[in-house]
Amino acid sequence: MDLNELLKSYRTKIVDEWIYRLHTEVSERYSARPIDELFQTVSKAVDANYYALIYNDKNEINKHINWIAKLRLEGGFSLSEVQHAYELYRVIIMPYLNAELDEKEHVEVVYKLNQHLFYTITRFSDYFQALHEKWLYLYARRLEKEVENRTRKLQESEREYRFLLNEMNDGYFVAVEGRVVFANKAFAQIHGYREDEVIGKSFLDFVSSSDPLREKLKNILQNGLQKEEVLVYLRKHKKGNLYPTEMKIKPILYKNQKGIGGILRDITERVELEKKMREAERFVHLGRIAACLAHEIRNPLTSVKMNVQIFAQDVSLEGYNKRRLEITLKEIQRLERLLSDVLDFARPVSLNFKKLILRMLLCSV
Repeated sequence: MDLNELLKSYRTKIVDEWIYRLHTEVSERYSARPIDELFQTVSKAVDANYYALIYNDKNEINKHINWIAKLRLEGGFSLSEVQHAYELYRVIIMPYLNAELDEKEHVEVVYKLNQHLFYTITRFSDYFQALHEKWLYLYARRLEKEVENRTRKLQESEREYRFLLNEMNDGYFVAVEGRVVFANKAFAQIHGYREDEVIGKSFLDFVSSSDPLREKLKNILQNGLQKEEVLVYLRKHKKGNLYPTEMKIKPILYKNQKGIGGILRDITERVELEKKMREAERFVHLGRIAACLAHEIRNPLTSVKMNVQIFAQDVSLEGYNKRRLEITLKEIQRLERLLSDVLDFARPVSLNFKKLILRMLLCSV
């Protein structure tokens, strides 16, 4: 039996054994491949080897190498795994060569087989490596593009974020280890500084030395914060002026460092308004007391007035005695007017809006 007859006769057995060995011996990746796929790849390899060994035609094996290299590279196979798969052909076919060929032909066929497999594995290795390098290059380029895109988007987001922070009316800052590492324009302005002047300063430089919360703030800046807090303190301006300020702070991570982020706003107007409201409430209370006192005084004063008027009608009174009664009556009347003014002040004001001719109003004044 010559080599041509041998390869044709044992083709089915060679294909079956090659599939079995690929599925059980080579690697987990080959074991995971479907049998139908292995049958297709092995059958084409057996036929390509046949044309190369019998007709010295390398076209089919070259096609198979190009096809299998792409297929296995996409599947995540290593070079050595596929080299091992090609090498199995020698292991499988040798027993048949030993059994069916005479000594002289056996030597020639084995030599041809070794030459063919050397060519096949060498060409496959070169092509696989070239594909792998190209794949790595393209993968690296994709990674570079992705990094560039993400970096650009991150920079755009950072610019937008900084723009929004700088457009805020409220001051925003980040402090790491007690020192300001980031601040927006509003933060610098309400302290009387430029933006670059506040960076690197201790946050306590912006807090009044007499503020009761200064020690608490110092502890927070040194030891960190567990949860968000809202604090009201006296802000120190560059010129030394002190202003009431409300600040909301919380723990943040800034450039992989633990820090404090805070939003603060000037509450001078609010404090003044609250002060005026307290004063208004005080005046309302005083008005109620005044009204009560006016009523309590008016009643006995009315009795005094009536008695004085009765005494004043006594015709026997004359001279200084009559004059004293007249003065007393005038003072009582003055007290009545004063009590009326107090009651008018304490009485709630009710505005009645109506249209009128301004000239007539001016003439009546």
